[in-house]
Amino acid sequence: MKTGKRVDAALKMAKEQQLKPKPCPCCHGKGETKGLFGDSLWECFHCDGTGYSGNAISIAKWFRAVLMQRTKLLLDIRNQFKLLQAENNLLKQIYPDWKERINIEMAEQCIRKNHSRFD
Repeated sequence: MKTGKRVDAALKMAKEQQLKPKPCPCCHGKGETKGLFGDSLWECFHCDGTGYSGNAISIAKWFRAVLMQRTKLLLDIRNQFKLLQAENNLLKQIYPDWKERINIEMAEQCIRKNHSRFD
């Protein structure tokens, strides 16, 4: 069962690697090149600052796919945050004296750890 999941993950990774365009040989995937004078950085002329060389349509499709994956991840994180925030608000309603309880618990942990009392 685990082997099937590994194979699926490997196939997915191989597919993503096939979709990924090759880095620009002039800027080495940075999208910027040094100017002639000083430490100024200029957008790479060969890749138009994308950092990738090849067909512009395939690069745009790859960027879109990566953007959609990251957007989905951020939306999932946002939903998890909202759930945690709702749970936190509920706990604050249940325990209105939560700050005092935390201070008492921290003091007790310090006493247990150091076998002494600091007042």
